[in-house]
Amino acid sequence: MKKLLGILLCLALLTSIFACFSVGASAEGSTLNVAWTADVETIDVHLTTADYQIPLNVYDRLFEISIDADTNSAVLNNSLVESYTVSDDSLTYSFVLKDGILFSDGSALTADDVAYSFTRMVALEESQQEYLFECVEGYEEFTGSGNYHDAVLTGIEVQDATHFTMTLSKPYAGFLNILASPACCIYSKAACEAAGDSFGTDYTAAIGSGAYVITSWTRDAGMTLSYNENYWQDAPDFTEVNIQVIPSADTMSMMFQAGELDILDCDKLDATVVGATYKTLYADKLVSSTRLGTSYMALNASSEALSDPVARKAVQMCIDRDTIIATILNGDAVTVDGIYPQGLVGYTEDNQGWLTYDVAGAQAMLEEAGYTKDADGYYFSFTIENDENNSSSRQLVIQAIAEQLKAAGINCEIRNNDHSSWLAMRKAGEIDAYVSTWTADYNDPDNFIATFWGSASSTLGRSLCYGDEDVMARVSAAPAILDEAERLAEYADLEKQIVETDASWVPLYVQTHLFVLSENVASFVPHWAGYSDFVFATVKAA
Repeated sequence: MKKLLGILLCLALLTSIFACFSVGASAEGSTLNVAWTADVETIDVHLTTADYQIPLNVYDRLFEISIDADTNSAVLNNSLVESYTVSDDSLTYSFVLKDGILFSDGSALTADDVAYSFTRMVALEESQQEYLFECVEGYEEFTGSGNYHDAVLTGIEVQDATHFTMTLSKPYAGFLNILASPACCIYSKAACEAAGDSFGTDYTAAIGSGAYVITSWTRDAGMTLSYNENYWQDAPDFTEVNIQVIPSADTMSMMFQAGELDILDCDKLDATVVGATYKTLYADKLVSSTRLGTSYMALNASSEALSDPVARKAVQMCIDRDTIIATILNGDAVTVDGIYPQGLVGYTEDNQGWLTYDVAGAQAMLEEAGYTKDADGYYFSFTIENDENNSSSRQLVIQAIAEQLKAAGINCEIRNNDHSSWLAMRKAGEIDAYVSTWTADYNDPDNFIATFWGSASSTLGRSLCYGDEDVMARVSAAPAILDEAERLAEYADLEKQIVETDASWVPLYVQTHLFVLSENVASFVPHWAGYSDFVFATVKAA
């Protein structure tokens, strides 16, 4: 009997062990299936302000941001950084990297790689992210210089493999949050230099310390990623990721329902489909994320029709945002009356509630300013330039805005453009108006206000062509205000001046970002700012 009992106990123990291995093997061997509507243009984060999905998963950053579940606020967390100190004058930051972190090729990640990555971000001629380091010493000298192969940005000093300092030319309260932005990925200097001009298009050169490596990339068809065996944190549940390029949102939706996709981004779908199908039949598999992004309509002050603040103010007053949210966005948004979305540092309720839908008031204001209707019944005319890459929902929003403005006596025509043409016109300051969304790169108001109104070049590049140099100088100076209460008060005053007084853009809404999970997925963590891009390692298998 004792022998039999011993055998049974051994069998039970073995069964338990094998059960544990069975669960691990199932997760370890599993593949996560996701889709994009279009392929990424580049996997070099220095050359894009949009294609972040791959950099977020292949590379790491010094810091990461997460959402605190109790306070629903963004929290800065150490990632590659073990510790840091800040000088009393808030100009010098001293960092210590974690020991033993390897790139996916087995080489050590060192402070030299950090210095190289940051110098390249500033010095690369085609960089789209150089502005993030405007506050770092040497920025003016290095910007667009191409001098990053052997030189190091003046404000960066490497002491040894794990110690380095960064010195600012002026205090910048949000500097650590910048270092958590996707643009601040840490590249392998050796791999990047070896790839040369093909870095960003040659997937084999994407050597990072993140949870995944790219194993294949077929242009306009898809990409596969596999677990990085040298990853320094816990292994992800899904060790393979299969990304397919599916241009049709309807096809993507059908594939999800057929079990061929594991996470469906509802941003890609028509809001009516989301409401009729996914909010009902898949309600228990919906994941909701608050987007730290403001949707807006830019108004070009250099446009003949929109050069008058009275005309721009009238446009603000004649757009019925509540109806757009209810009918087109299925209620998955809230109005915002300024620049900063709720949840971002700098948001204040004091600047909310002033903008109301008031066609009669707008018409009276125009007529008091001397505007009269033409033979067609319009006070003035302008064009909204539509990027054909816009989602179907955004294009419906644009159509609704045009119809509402025409009904109010403002002739608003829509012209469609391919993405490259639209982007070129926007950067040249040639667009009358367009609808877009700016989502936080890092958690600070400067990321919003300086991007659009921080300088003459930034406001030109966003086709706002804002002309108040004193306001732009204040925007540029605000990050150096060391007293936090004073700094945030200045950002609030600037927001009020730019949007309410000068009517530089029409604040529209902040959308809720919805995802749907398949039966293979138990949970996942959306990006803290509400991006469509997310970290695959946060996805938990069912």
